[in-house]
Order: sequence, then structure tokens, then C-alpha cells
Amino acid sequence: MATEKIVYAGPHAGTALTDYQLANQQSHINIRVQRIEPPAEKNKKTLPTYEVVVKKADGSQTSESFPIRENLILPPQLLDQLTAHLIDWEQKQDWEFNLLVPDLQMTVTMKVSVAETTTETLRLKLRPAYWAIAAFVSPLYFNLDRKTKLVTRAEGQTLLLGADGKPFVARTEFRLPSPKP
Repeated sequence: MATEKIVYAGPHAGTALTDYQLANQQSHINIRVQRIEPPAEKNKKTLPTYEVVVKKADGSQTSESFPIRENLILPPQLLDQLTAHLIDWEQKQDWEFNLLVPDLQMTVTMKVSVAETTTETLRLKLRPAYWAIAAFVSPLYFNLDRKTKLVTRAEGQTLLLGADGKPFVARTEFRLPSPKP
């Protein structure tokens, strides 16, 4: 079981993520990612950072900072970023971004491409851009509804392991909002 707590700077997930906490009971780690704004200094541009702190069951702790750039996103921001690039998908353009993986304390360049298209749905494929990592990591798939511009399905391997030690493969169906009368 894992518990996440996500805090955004504004009223919805499209605004800046300010605090992210993950407690993974299976791997016995606690992760906290906080947005740190640099002090304002005259004639100096310093990027805000994400400070990632990982605490393990044995009491050990590691931390790492990552400058926040335009193409750096955290896992909770992924669905909003997929819907924000609908024009790219309509034109069948690939999109690359850096995914901050908090439990690994590293970023992975990811590539999104259109896997299938129908009149109602775009099926997107998300995989690591670097071939050596892609060889060991299964892609994730997302269905994007063209009319509502929302993600309706996500499927692929998870970080949670079954009793056999292998990752679960999950499919999540997202309910679309009911049309207003």
C-alpha cells in the first residue's frame, strides 16, 4: 500500500506543485518533494528547485535538489501535461520531457508518442527516451478523449510487486464528467 499527499499552489493540478509526500509501506520508504523558491538576489537569476528527501526504514536519509525547468515534471503532474499537449497529439508529434522519479532521486527523459488514433480517442504511448532504459521498462499507455480533452484510461506496469515479486500490471479507468442538463 502507498499513500500520497499532493499540495498545489493554486486551486487545481495545473498550477505549480509545492509539496508531494509518498509513504510506500511495501518498500518502507517515505519520500517528500518540496518546491524551494530561491531568495531574490539582485542581478542573479536562480531557478527554483525541487528538494527530494528519501527516508528509509533503517533511519537513513538521502536528499537531492533538481532545478525546476520548463520540461521537468513530477508523476502527479503527468495527466495534466498529457492533456495540455492535445494539439501535438492531433498532429502526431512526439513530446519529450524529464520525469523526476522521487524514489530513485533522478530524472528520466521520457517520450510520448501517438500509438493509435480513432475519431473519439487518441492512445498515447509513454516510454523512456533512452534505449538502454527502455529495454528494461515497459511502456505506459493513456487514452485521451478528443471531445472532453481528458484522460479516460491509463494502463501498464506499476511499482507495486505481487507475491511472486513481479510488478502488477494495472488499468485505471477515469470517469468522464456527466454532461450538464
